[in-house]
Amino acid sequence: MTAGVPEEPSLHPSELSSHASRDDAWVAVQGVVYDITAFVARHPGGNVFGTMLGTDVTSRFMTSHLVDVSKRLRNAGWRSKMGITRVGTLRASGLIEGTGRYDRTVLYEWDGDPFRATLYKRVREHLAAEDLPQITRSGPAISIVLIFGAIAALWTAGMVYGIWWANLFLGYAVAMVGMRIGHPAIHGAFSTNRVVRLLSGYTFDLLGASRDVWDIEHTNHHYNTNTEHDTDLMHQPLLRLHPNQPRQPHHRYQHLYVLALYGMVAFRWFFTSTRDVMKLRLTPTQKAVHLGIQVLPIMFTMVAPFVFLPVSTALLCLAAYWLSLSYALTMNFAITHTNLECDYALQVEPPLPWAEMQVRGSCNWRAGSFFWNFMTGGMNHQVEHHLFPVLDQDHYPRIAPIVEQTCQEFGIPYRNKRSYREILVSHLALLRRLGSEDELGQQWSHVPHEPGVEAQSA
Repeated sequence: MTAGVPEEPSLHPSELSSHASRDDAWVAVQGVVYDITAFVARHPGGNVFGTMLGTDVTSRFMTSHLVDVSKRLRNAGWRSKMGITRVGTLRASGLIEGTGRYDRTVLYEWDGDPFRATLYKRVREHLAAEDLPQITRSGPAISIVLIFGAIAALWTAGMVYGIWWANLFLGYAVAMVGMRIGHPAIHGAFSTNRVVRLLSGYTFDLLGASRDVWDIEHTNHHYNTNTEHDTDLMHQPLLRLHPNQPRQPHHRYQHLYVLALYGMVAFRWFFTSTRDVMKLRLTPTQKAVHLGIQVLPIMFTMVAPFVFLPVSTALLCLAAYWLSLSYALTMNFAITHTNLECDYALQVEPPLPWAEMQVRGSCNWRAGSFFWNFMTGGMNHQVEHHLFPVLDQDHYPRIAPIVEQTCQEFGIPYRNKRSYREILVSHLALLRRLGSEDELGQQWSHVPHEPGVEAQSA
């Protein structure tokens, strides 16, 4: 310590969380706490902070920039120019604890990770060589026109004229609003226009869900992938999805009844999303926007069929729609992290760098396929999505060979199933094991499986 220079304070996470408004905004990045109150309004990516203020944003920060912005952040001159003030350090901890379901964040080591540095460098060079922007400029418009055009035609056929099977396609088309528009918009990977990106994020509310709740929960999932604090794995007591969760007698049958639960997810959102919006730390404007948008799916998918159709036909059409929407969403998101190929962190402070954790905790299917990448919003490229969540999803098939090659060079398993059927079978097999066995390994545990079902490249 230099004489005359005051010692920098070591801050407890609770002190960080007390500065969580746009008028008093602190964040932590790589163990350092910054006051970004003057910077929030001038952030080049727009107002993407949401409920991240007052939290450790290292994971979102590091994955939101393909270049190493952390070097600039450590430069006092650059911080002064941007209106950012260094406050102190975040007290060392393997876990930031809060008071709610979404307020647990595992901290990872980012510096000195040659795998991540090499991979990011190669992807940047590939995009530059192919003259590809981080976000494709025409992609958002094409997705919006195609998807909402299909929804209009299918809604008319299914909900007005009563062609019940049209609602099966309508459910999938509406799910694509979430997968191809809402999901990348919340990550900041949809459109270079801030207003378009903000409005596109609120398309989640058209599904009966909530943009703001999804942002909090899904960000938590990216922070805590396959740890016991991953909110995507918190569905007790009905399901046991992580080895650290207590096993109950009924979990022995979870692989049998899970598909029935998946079929009710979208309908359940209507009853839980609004409740969560009211409970979470959201502004009155955010709550009002959600309630206002919720009127549309209620009118178009709950009221309209009974106006145009007989009650029995309306009920059949609605059942087809809700089942299709539920399965299209859950069966794309749920299976790529909970299967026999993925690893789990069984301790609070993981022994692996963040990038390797993302690869080990994810599994692709049909990687390299542009068709399935479009139809799933990039969710079949789960490894690439978790490594590059702010990259345009249409780039995933292009960078998949780069990711696979780099993983091989660093001895990290790159798992890719040949078909959707294979990964679904692996998902159900894992649920069966979690329902019948208490212990599955130590620390990072790769769940062993039967010979002959190893992950294979497409």
